[in-house]
Amino acid sequence: MAFSTAYDKLASKHKLPSFDELAKEIDLSAIEHEENAIAQVRNRLNERLDLWIELLESVLWPDQGSSSAMYEARVVTEEMHKEIFTLFKRVMIVARTLDEATVLADEKADVEAIKMAWKEWPQLKKGVVDVVRLLKDSWQKTVRQENHVGYLG
Repeated sequence: MAFSTAYDKLASKHKLPSFDELAKEIDLSAIEHEENAIAQVRNRLNERLDLWIELLESVLWPDQGSSSAMYEARVVTEEMHKEIFTLFKRVMIVARTLDEATVLADEKADVEAIKMAWKEWPQLKKGVVDVVRLLKDSWQKTVRQENHVGYLG
């Protein structure tokens, strides 16, 4: 039985999003085995959230050694920073819910975590897309470069 078929049977039983709905948002193509289908979906959702967390962290707390992060940080106002931090907290709550389900290694916990993540997904995705667009647009603007030469000795 294909993974998509196995997952859709479980999705129907637990009222989860269908394979096709999920496949539009996360990469399920590499999953070949139907064993632990729900846990595998949970893991894929968490992988996507990890990417979003990394992106948001780079905006909120830019790495001083990263030229691109420092450049992009210049366009984030204090108000934007607060909004991005609020988004970051929401993403973290979902990610930690999925982490908890991973630790519990229980199908019921997986189901509840996936339901919660899927409910929050559209708003979180919209927020992350807005941040990505802000960062992308920062590269199209002319930003005054400051060259600070510190202590060299």
